[in-house]
Order: sequence, then C-alpha cells, then structure tokens
Amino acid sequence: MTDGVDGYHKAFYYSRLWDQVERFGHKCLEHPNDLWIYQELVGRIRPDAIVETGTAFGGTALYLAHLADILGKGHVYSIDNDPQPNLPSHDRVSYITASSTDPSVFATVEEATGGGTALVILDSLPTRDHVLKELLLWSNLVILDSYLIVEDTNINGHPVFTDREVEQGPGPFEATQEFLALDDRFEPDPACEKFLMTLNPDGYLKRVGQRWLPHDYTTPSRTMPATTRNESTAAPAMVTRWRIRGSPGAASPIAACWVARLSQISTSPTVHRCRQVSSTPTAGAPCG
Repeated sequence: MTDGVDGYHKAFYYSRLWDQVERFGHKCLEHPNDLWIYQELVGRIRPDAIVETGTAFGGTALYLAHLADILGKGHVYSIDNDPQPNLPSHDRVSYITASSTDPSVFATVEEATGGGTALVILDSLPTRDHVLKELLLWSNLVILDSYLIVEDTNINGHPVFTDREVEQGPGPFEATQEFLALDDRFEPDPACEKFLMTLNPDGYLKRVGQRWLPHDYTTPSRTMPATTRNESTAAPAMVTRWRIRGSPGAASPIAACWVARLSQISTSPTVHRCRQVSSTPTAGAPCG
C-alpha cells in the first residue's frame, strides 16, 4: 500500500495539483485531505484563535475563517513577511506582515488571543532552521490537547522533492524530528493521517504534556528530575529547560541559540506590526 500511496503522492505533487486547490477563488496550496483534517480539528478543539504562518494567497486563512463562522467563534491570525496581493477580506482574519520567527510578533498574537485555546499551523519558509525556530516559538501558544501542525514535511524525500529528484537539504520534516527530540510536550497524531495521503506526514503534533512558558527557559524546572534535563556543558544553560528524549547534548546549535533568544520574550516590548492585531482586532483588510 505504501508504494501506491507514494506513487499517488508524487503524481499529485509533481503535477502541481496542490496549486489548483482554491477557496472562493483564492489559492490554498493544500491537499484536500489536509483541509478536511483541519475542519475536523477545528470542530473538535473549537479554538479561540488559529495562527497560520505563511499567508501566501490567503485561501487557507479564508477557509479557516469560514470554519470559525460555522462555530460562531474564533479568529485567524495569518503571518507573512511577503504575502501575495489581493488577499481575501474577512472579519475573522487579521493579516500580519512580519517574520513568523519574530518573538515580538508572538508576544503580540499571544496578547491578542487572551490566553484562549489556539491551533497553530506552520507553513512558511520550508527550511529546517526556519521551521525549528517557529516550532520553538509557537509551540508555547498551544495548550493541552490542541495541535501544532507543521506543513510540507513531505519534501526532501518524504517522499517528494521540491524540484523533482533534486535534493534541497533538510526541511520541515527534519525540523520536526529535532523538535520532538527536544520537547516531549508534543507527539505526532497518526489519526490525522487516516486518509493515507497528506502533505504533512508526522506533522500533526498534538500537545500532550504540561506547559512551559518562554521566560522559564532560563532556569531549570524545580519539579523536573535531573535525569530528564540536558546536562551537556556544550549547550547554553538555557537549554536545560527542555526535556531531552535523546542523549545529553542533543540540541543543535540553532536550537540552543533560539531557546536562548526566546528567554527574552517576556521582557521584549510588544510591537504591533499590524494595525489589526490588538486585544480587539479590527480585521478584514491586509496590513499596509
């Protein structure tokens, strides 16, 4: 069965059929199976906020907003430092023109969500380092039993490549594996791959563990047994806040550096990159 699914996956991907998936005339750049899983998760979680990194054409943001309409609750925060023009307008969508790895953007969205239930979808620059930064940052917005979804984990040979059989280097899949080795609050949910074909294999991460806030990364947990900490002297002390599944020192340089940077979130000024993002967002139009 795997060969057949991979064959269909490659045919779908290389024929660029994902580029023809639209919501009311706006491209989603998704597989219909994944969009269906999104509506199942939204219906189950009933999130107060849905965060999407990588706005692109805005079709997925609009789709998520329509799901929120059906629920009668929820707001979509779509982040992109270079979105396409003519994005769809909707009262439940706020577009943020900024980098998805900017801690001040995280702080702004966290303030706007008011501590409610959030569903996070990462779909911006598909490189390992960028996605790992996103994971380390946005995972802290996801509460127990909600989801952190990493898109495009299918590239770099899982089973496709962005340019046919040309290897482009580590991407979202590799970032996800490293993140899971660092942080046992999350685990992949195979039930989200029940249709076999997905552009996000091992990318549906369900929150199963306790919450650790970004500003707590600078000090080891008082309740965490020493055997679950990273005691490596090669990594900054900031990394001791993470529970490591692998051997001591498993954190890569990018992970170590980014955890250190995240420790500054609580003292960073809130930067309102988008006029629509506030405790009472004014939505419906792209940021200028």
